[in-house]
Amino acid sequence: MTLTLKDLIKNGILNELASLFHEQEMADILLDLIDFPVAMRPIFPNNGRILGYWREICNQIQSGAVREGTDLQPLIDATIEIYPANPVFHPYCSDRTQPNNPNNHPSNTSRSSNTEAYDPRMFQDSTGRGRRVVIDGVNKDSSTERLNHDQILGDANIQEEDNLESIVFPTLSNKSYQSKRQLQVFLCHSSDDKPTVRELYKQLLNEEFQPWLDEENILPGQNWELEIKKAVQSADVIIICLSKNSVNKIGYIQKEIKFALDIAERQPEGSIFIVPMKIDNCNVPQRLSDYQWLDWFTNPAVGYIKLLKALKHRAKELGFNQ
Repeated sequence: MTLTLKDLIKNGILNELASLFHEQEMADILLDLIDFPVAMRPIFPNNGRILGYWREICNQIQSGAVREGTDLQPLIDATIEIYPANPVFHPYCSDRTQPNNPNNHPSNTSRSSNTEAYDPRMFQDSTGRGRRVVIDGVNKDSSTERLNHDQILGDANIQEEDNLESIVFPTLSNKSYQSKRQLQVFLCHSSDDKPTVRELYKQLLNEEFQPWLDEENILPGQNWELEIKKAVQSADVIIICLSKNSVNKIGYIQKEIKFALDIAERQPEGSIFIVPMKIDNCNVPQRLSDYQWLDWFTNPAVGYIKLLKALKHRAKELGFNQ
């Protein structure tokens, strides 16, 4: 079923949309989720005429402003991702946004099937058809060995004994073949907040970032304090999870925060490196007051989207294809 502007008006969805997304920051978050072009967005109203703003957005979607087509369903699906408990949208959600389906939670989303677990060599079909073949290794005589999928090998007309002279190797200037360095994210937290931080770790991992969590990354027998310092030094971003537990607790987390702030002083001015994240209604410590903090506890779904925006901005700063 195709959702139209008429359906949204008739069923009170447009009014609810305007009520929920009555601030520009929230409106931009929603529109970013459906890849609505920034250049095509109308000026956000300061006179309270929010309904007209969202009516214009819907008209533009129906005129082909987004790549997914002229259906308004992606807009509703994105709204449900942010407000999964809102009953107004439930009858109109698609299968992929069913709120009661645990498989749709970010932490349960599997990685893309196109992501290899190692760093394979990628070759094009020598006939120039552009099909790609994953090759596990290359011998000294330039012959390939032990391909990952025999069927893919056969489909591409490349034999196992083919040497590199008959295969087009993509140049490093081709970004689609460059190795993809993942953004390294250090999770600074109190041990009392472990359940929340574990969930965040899983979500970031599924987004193909490289989060660092002590219980996941420190091996038995390693010096945990040394490993934590090394992880902080090599991190691209440090998320400091703030709670009443961590703010008021005497312990190693205070040392972690101090060390993180020392590393932050080496970063270029204006870069995103320290992200204070409030996981409950605590006070932000004075030494972190210069940094814009992230509200996670009021609405974790919205907080997560804002966090992703910050991390992707940082990845862009560093030149990563994240």
